[in-house]
Amino acid sequence: MTNKFVKQIEFKEDNRAKFTFSDATKIRLNPDTNQLELKKDVNGFFPTDADLFVKTQVMNPEALLQWLRFHFEPRTGEQPALTTIQFKLNDGTTDRFFSGGSWVAAGASDWNSEAIVAANIATYPVTSKKLQVIVNLATTDKKVTPVVKLVAVLMDGDFDYLDSIVGDSLVPSLRETIRPVVDFALEAPHGGTRISLRDVEFPYDIDTIERAYDHDGDAGHVTNILSSYDAANNMAILTASVAVGRTIWFRIRLKPRIYVNWASQDFVEVEKLPAVVLSRFVVTGNQVFGRAFVRDVNVPDAVVLENPYKVNIDVDILLLAEKNRPLIRLHDQGLKHTINNPLLRWRAVDEEITMYTTTEPDFRQRPDLRDQHGSTYSLRLQDVFMWLKAEQTLPLVQQVNLTTLKTV
Repeated sequence: MTNKFVKQIEFKEDNRAKFTFSDATKIRLNPDTNQLELKKDVNGFFPTDADLFVKTQVMNPEALLQWLRFHFEPRTGEQPALTTIQFKLNDGTTDRFFSGGSWVAAGASDWNSEAIVAANIATYPVTSKKLQVIVNLATTDKKVTPVVKLVAVLMDGDFDYLDSIVGDSLVPSLRETIRPVVDFALEAPHGGTRISLRDVEFPYDIDTIERAYDHDGDAGHVTNILSSYDAANNMAILTASVAVGRTIWFRIRLKPRIYVNWASQDFVEVEKLPAVVLSRFVVTGNQVFGRAFVRDVNVPDAVVLENPYKVNIDVDILLLAEKNRPLIRLHDQGLKHTINNPLLRWRAVDEEITMYTTTEPDFRQRPDLRDQHGSTYSLRLQDVFMWLKAEQTLPLVQQVNLTTLKTV
């Protein structure tokens, strides 16, 4: 399902680390007013260089189909005379500007006005699904500076809200992060330095092998004899040859299976342990007043999204292992995932969602009927804005401000 979404880059102090400045002695982010501006010299004058700029972070909304609109604030008509604000865009690799016929590689002095970017951003290449905005501030009057508070871009994306947050963001985050450890003893099936785990019935999905010990000769596991792990062939390569029948003790980091109980069934059939099951979802919240919009200075009108649902998404997580010790290790990894990732990247639109645990761990001491040991905890995805109301295209109005007409 396609949805519109406004990507907004605010030049706030909290976001400073995301920006790159061409010359921090001449262009700055004002922490008091939260805006980009030129920086005064020791005599109180602004620089008149033509090539000063700030690069934003690279946006990477994975559900992107097309960029539709572009604007910045404060508007051109609200800027001091003799100042200019120009732009170029980057697709994650190449700086580009609109040459009059297409988006081409930009040189140092190639810039576009807001109007040109707005008129042509719909044809900007989206193969990489990336966009970085480069903002050029310039003045020919050393007593005044242009300012930029934010840049906004309207995207069209192929995503559903809940599915993209849980299925396409939370699940991959768990899959890429949770890596419990298991100890596995194996009698060497043959001599040599290469031990294939394909030769045995190994019950786990391996991420990597961290260490190996000659258990018969080193029961205290002091000397690591693992040289490397060949993941393509599922083979441990040792630093020294071992004899047939020697017990090799491996410390292995696993990739647990991730399951989502979308149907809210009483149980989920788990093919292999350890496993992480997202077992229940509760969405709470309500519709709130508010709007997000992107103007087009060429028309002039604005695409407006308004009155979103502001919700919390609570997820119950069930961890399963075949014994209590592997379960404890798996549970540690689950909690570490949430603690070390307080912001979940919502991949469809490349936004951050606050994430934290909401319940204490609950361990099941005895195995269930399927001989599985389990523990549970819950996490919350907080203050998610879901813009479900259809967008509107509204004309910009004109208001008379004393002697000047100003578009609002």
